[in-house]
Amino acid sequence: MSRALLAVVAAFLVLLSGCAEQTEGTPTGGTTGTNRPPAITTDPGAPTESDDPPTGGDEPSVLADVDPCGLVDQSGLDSLGLTGGEEKEIGGARVCRWRHDGPSLDQSFTVSVEVFDSNGLADLAENTTVQQLPKVGAHDAVSFVDAAGVCGVSLGVGEDARVDSTAVGGDQQQGCGLAQQLATLVEPKLP
Repeated sequence: MSRALLAVVAAFLVLLSGCAEQTEGTPTGGTTGTNRPPAITTDPGAPTESDDPPTGGDEPSVLADVDPCGLVDQSGLDSLGLTGGEEKEIGGARVCRWRHDGPSLDQSFTVSVEVFDSNGLADLAENTTVQQLPKVGAHDAVSFVDAAGVCGVSLGVGEDARVDSTAVGGDQQQGCGLAQQLATLVEPKLP
């Protein structure tokens, strides 16, 4: 099978399997007063945030000069077994996507760094299970799993910006571990 077909099959299996684990508690994300679609998606072409322009002043985002593909150096990519590095804009995020091809479909993932210039930790989608984490380096952090099974770690950069490290594909617990490792590599390069 081609890699593209394997990725589609993996995403379909994730959608069919749903979440294997339930976490007690209530998601702690805030609301922004706007209805936004989910922050993360398994469809690389679908918007992840509102396409509405940000409100507020004309000041550039603290993340305006951050290149999502430049947040992980080659040794970091090698340590996680990531290949590729496709950069694109999806909705309100600048995204870099890599592949982690494991020995089986259950161990293969699409892994991303997503830079949100005008959406902070409080802006995670409502259908996302959020858990507060200890700070990662100097940045506030939360972990999340969305309705599509995407696992991620969001690092707050000020009140109104964040960087998400995500993984979707095979075993969700392994994907969450990859997202956490990726966030640890990304954090030192954030303002």
